[in-house]
Amino acid sequence: MTSIQDEIKTYLNKNGRSSVAEVAQGIDYSKNYTRQNLKELRSNGEIKGEKTKQIPALIISGNFYVLTGDKGYLFSLVKRHASHLTGRARGMNVDELQSLLVNEVADRVVGGPRPWEFWK
Repeated sequence: MTSIQDEIKTYLNKNGRSSVAEVAQGIDYSKNYTRQNLKELRSNGEIKGEKTKQIPALIISGNFYVLTGDKGYLFSLVKRHASHLTGRARGMNVDELQSLLVNEVADRVVGGPRPWEFWK
């Protein structure tokens, strides 16, 4: 029987730099268990890993939203929290939607999560 750590190393050899969620899904284990084993492999020098750059996040009406590059998601935030801007936002590209959300919709912008990535 193959251990989870062998499965992780095989996955990383095949797929390269990957997030915890990607590895967990690829080997069919929970994210927490996968993260624990990834960090152990990293501590033992068998793989490399680091936290990625911080992803900006928005605070809108007390809720926390990661500022992604997904146009549909960004537009849905405008519709949900600033419906009066929907017409203007409809024709915007991702950069313009991000700027609109940051400058006219969000109460503030904060540093968001810094997810781990691992590679072999």
